Amino acid sequence: MRPTRTARAVGWLTLSTAAAAAVFGRPELLVGTAALGAWLVGSAYRGSSSTTTSR
Repeated sequence: MRPTRTARAVGWLTLSTAAAAAVFGRPELLVGTAALGAWLVGSAYRGSSSTTTSR
């Protein structure tokens, strides 16, 4: 499965948010990182479950 443009953009945003949390020492930014990561995992799961067929 290849990531879409949106998934790549959110992935980079997640990484940059995590880096900003580490650099600035702001744990609040980790909440945003977790939310974006959860969205990516949910999006990947939804995409994979909609393309598979059950027999």
